[in-house]
Amino acid sequence: MYVLHEIIGQFQQCSLT
Repeated sequence: MYVLHEIIGQFQQCSLT
């Protein structure tokens, strides 16, 4: 389930901004 890791990475970056 590597996709989950990628989604979380993008989601966190979006929340950071």
